[in-house]
Amino acid sequence: MTSVWPWLPFRRPPRIPRRLWVSQRNRFLGNRRYYADDYAGLILGATADRPHMTLAEATAPDATPMDRVTLIRHDIDGDLENALAIARWEARHGVRSTFCVLHTAWYYGPRKDGRLVGRYRDMFDALHEIQDLGHEVALHNNVIAEALRTRTDPYDVLARELHALRSTGLNITGSAAHGGKLARRIGFRNLDLFTETSRHPQTIRFKGHTVRVGTRSMHDFGLAYEGYDIPRDAYITDTGGQVRMVPDRAGRGRHRHETPDLRYGHVTAILAHPSRWNLDEQAPPGQRRVSYEALMSAPTHPDSDPK
Repeated sequence: MTSVWPWLPFRRPPRIPRRLWVSQRNRFLGNRRYYADDYAGLILGATADRPHMTLAEATAPDATPMDRVTLIRHDIDGDLENALAIARWEARHGVRSTFCVLHTAWYYGPRKDGRLVGRYRDMFDALHEIQDLGHEVALHNNVIAEALRTRTDPYDVLARELHALRSTGLNITGSAAHGGKLARRIGFRNLDLFTETSRHPQTIRFKGHTVRVGTRSMHDFGLAYEGYDIPRDAYITDTGGQVRMVPDRAGRGRHRHETPDLRYGHVTAILAHPSRWNLDEQAPPGQRRVSYEALMSAPTHPDSDPK
């Protein structure tokens, strides 16, 4: 892993404690129910006969119109180590995708009394390698949840973390909303942060702390898109642990002030969480395999994506 820190004009961030690395690695190993041949069957099948690009490229104002396109996104969530392995695998196979870093994950930075008191060097190094491999790094937006837990202003949280990431040279121009336990528990969406993606301005309360959201534009923070606003004709997702295809997913920005003109006749979107995929092993004999062709020809599933 290449370090960015020798060229930066400030003190190096701390390293992730080895004990924490080991405990988290062991935690995620048991979640990886799909294998290397499954991943190849999905990703290479989806990119074999059509162009693919990052979300930033797909939503750019000067994007070239195309009949068909594949967009691949990875919500890193808690599995940074496997996200890096996937980024390397995809780069070897000529695939470029978007990786969304979760700013409330264990690898992001040390905390004291529940509040961030720094950012881990290993996190920055991993994200820079992902970007250097040709992928996009975006923010996995858990801002409202973080503001409620730490009794802070959500827009201050967003501005602080975008600055921390961008100050090291990460080119972050997009975000994708995180779900999470707190959002499900009290009934909000991190999508509600922005005027473009909220139904209306609203007040959210948690343990005596109140935040007001839906009052600021994503453009105020240098963000050009929200991942869930992109219409998807075929949406392959492993959310919840089962890989499935959901057809005809309108962008969640059907109510947003600005709807991006994607200029594509057909969009196949893939959401693959690193924690679900074991790229070190082949599927055991007799196990049902995952492939792009099989997913596209199988009976469709209702839209159960909780994010």
